[in-house]
Amino acid sequence: MHGTDPAFTPPFPGSVVRLLGPESVFRRKHGEIHPLIAERDGVPVGRVAAIVNRTHNAHHRDTVGFFGFFDCIDDVSVVRELFRAACSLLKSSGLSSIRGPYNPSINDDCGVLLEGNDRPSYVSMPWNPPSYGRLLREAGLEQVRTLYAWEVPFDKPMPERITRIVARILGRGRVTVRSIDLGRLGEELRIIHRLYNLFEDRNWGFYPIALEDLLSAAEDLRSIANPELIRFVCIDGKEVAFALALPNVNEIFHSARRSKGWLRMLEIGLRLRLQRITSSRLCLLGIEPSARDKGLSALLFYESFRSAAKYHSVTEVSWVEANNEEILEGAAIMGGRRSRTYGIFGSPLRGSLPDLLQSREILIGTEVWNGPGYGGFFRILGEGLRREGRSLSMTATQFAELRRGAAPDSVGLHRVDELHAEGLLSLALTAEDGPPSPGGATPDSEFPLLARVNGLLLGGGDVSVVTDDAALRMRLRDSSRQIVALRDGVTPGLLRLASGRDFMTPFPA
Repeated sequence: MHGTDPAFTPPFPGSVVRLLGPESVFRRKHGEIHPLIAERDGVPVGRVAAIVNRTHNAHHRDTVGFFGFFDCIDDVSVVRELFRAACSLLKSSGLSSIRGPYNPSINDDCGVLLEGNDRPSYVSMPWNPPSYGRLLREAGLEQVRTLYAWEVPFDKPMPERITRIVARILGRGRVTVRSIDLGRLGEELRIIHRLYNLFEDRNWGFYPIALEDLLSAAEDLRSIANPELIRFVCIDGKEVAFALALPNVNEIFHSARRSKGWLRMLEIGLRLRLQRITSSRLCLLGIEPSARDKGLSALLFYESFRSAAKYHSVTEVSWVEANNEEILEGAAIMGGRRSRTYGIFGSPLRGSLPDLLQSREILIGTEVWNGPGYGGFFRILGEGLRREGRSLSMTATQFAELRRGAAPDSVGLHRVDELHAEGLLSLALTAEDGPPSPGGATPDSEFPLLARVNGLLLGGGDVSVVTDDAALRMRLRDSSRQIVALRDGVTPGLLRLASGRDFMTPFPA
């Protein structure tokens, strides 16, 4: 489909089949993949996979369906047919929205390339023609997240600001840096597994990666990795952070793109021995929570780029969420520039009943009430409440927060007025918000819903919270785990977390 485009790099032979096959790690550990192909007059013209990721939904208490492996000719009617079929499969699995592309999960390559389509992508990063973003929008999906790639050339000295920080950290004597030992790769991957699941929890849509996922990639990693590009930072001998960069083997795959079948395999093998790879990709960089705010991010940048500069002329930092200011600022300080933009697209599934409506209590975050893009969510929610004979409630604290600094005609207050007038919202303006957090801690005032949710869960209540505040979602998950751990004469309730972004604009399935 893309063979004539000079920027297209065919994947390594057999790699897509291995991800989609019945024995794939994803299917064994995480969920289901339903590949779909669109044909016109017997000729394939598009493909997509409907993905049920049970691990993601269990971790986030979501009812999100996913799509991936999307490719299509430039024809929106084909895209619509592909997504009608995918959405039908996801709805039959009890899911309420669709999001992607993930191939097949957030721990694999993901996103639609929106800017930077004129040149080949880096290793494990997707490529597609520039038409894909337009096609998905015309088919009824909306962009719900933005991801960036930054290219950092190695043609300038290390910034003095970074070298000063690094010298100060290493001068204390407690911090050391080492490379990965490929001779004991299994043990090293267990360390990466522990650290990854600690620091990646800050990313939107993250769920813990399974050790089996990493171990299944061990042979691929061993065949392409340069151990000097995978660095651990240790404090008193214990690994607390790591940076993982890989040589950009897409240069090899791209050079061999005109060969077919076993000839291509042979050419790739020869080029891996003979062709110099000029670029690398910094895939992961993170620090466990206990070691944050110690300047270690500067040390990781320094070590990763210093090592890569011995072998390559440029590296790509990818992907990075648009709101990850720490990494974006670090890439800029190192002389980088934004080189590519990717989008994650999504939509609710029309006709589906969101799982949140099954809860006895439904609470909505202030940022969703006030958000200008949530008209679709409130429309779907209103339809569901009327159909089920249900209503929402709002506490005095949250109403005060909503009203604080808001104009009388603000979108949030307008939504409150509309739902209240229709009897779909009760304003408990004199009620207490609930007891404090488990263990007697007073909830942070920036999360006015937290005490209310804790009170409902301690009382055995069934509650859904709709919020796009990542920090609040983390606090709610932590708090609910503490309540479950109490168990002493307490039957904890059930917490469901939903994202308002998943219901912004209904997909016409």
